Amino acid sequence: MKRNKHLIIPILLISFFAFSQNDREKEIDENRNSGFFNITKFSYINIGKAELETFSEIDGVVVNDLPIDNASAFSLQTINGYFFSPYFSAGLGIGLDGYSNPNINTMPLFIDLRLYLSDQISSMYLYTDFGTLIGIENGPKRGRMFNIGAGYKLALSKKKE
Repeated sequence: MKRNKHLIIPILLISFFAFSQNDREKEIDENRNSGFFNITKFSYINIGKAELETFSEIDGVVVNDLPIDNASAFSLQTINGYFFSPYFSAGLGIGLDGYSNPNINTMPLFIDLRLYLSDQISSMYLYTDFGTLIGIENGPKRGRMFNIGAGYKLALSKKKE
């Protein structure tokens, strides 16, 4: 009988810590998709169409299609934003894009809007980016950018505090 009494204390302690840990995980989960965030992404871009707008004093704005045979780019971007609700976020982004065929380097400055379809750790989302492209070298000095798409937010590890 005494032997069983000594086992009760460790069992109660294990139960207490397990219960406490579950409450802590629940608290962390309730805070996801809230507050400020940063997204840093590296991507590959395949270009379908490119146009160059120029201003002519005689004709006004002239739009020319650019030759883009096998045009592509590598892009590095960072977005800093805020979750206004667990399902909607907005942020400001900046990046560097290196295009080939033609060789042009740009710096996009843009607004990023995201709509999350679920408040889970991993979920689908829809996004749109729009802003301006600033030419760094070789090519136009300014341009516009617009992206629309879908993605999947995937948690790589559990948040630890």
